[in-house]
Amino acid sequence: GQKEAQEPQRTDSGYSRFPVVTFNTGGSPEMLDETCGAAVAKDDNDAMYNEIIRICEKKPYSMEACIKKAKGFDKNEKFGEYIRLYEVLNEQN
Repeated sequence: GQKEAQEPQRTDSGYSRFPVVTFNTGGSPEMLDETCGAAVAKDDNDAMYNEIIRICEKKPYSMEACIKKAKGFDKNEKFGEYIRLYEVLNEQN
């Protein structure tokens, strides 16, 4: 669905040095912290607009911080974590 399709775009924006502004839905809040972007209330278009304006005017997020946060979602690293988790769970059974 739409939520799943947005996840890679949020991470890609970090790799592109841009902060992320997203609605507070799905896994979005988990991808963000105080260094790389903000989540606003679901479907609150006014809050989204205001947050974009705030970020453009105040520039609270550095390019380096956005890239650093995005690298934490590298697909190869996450795939390795998934395999390790599977192995641990498999050993427990």
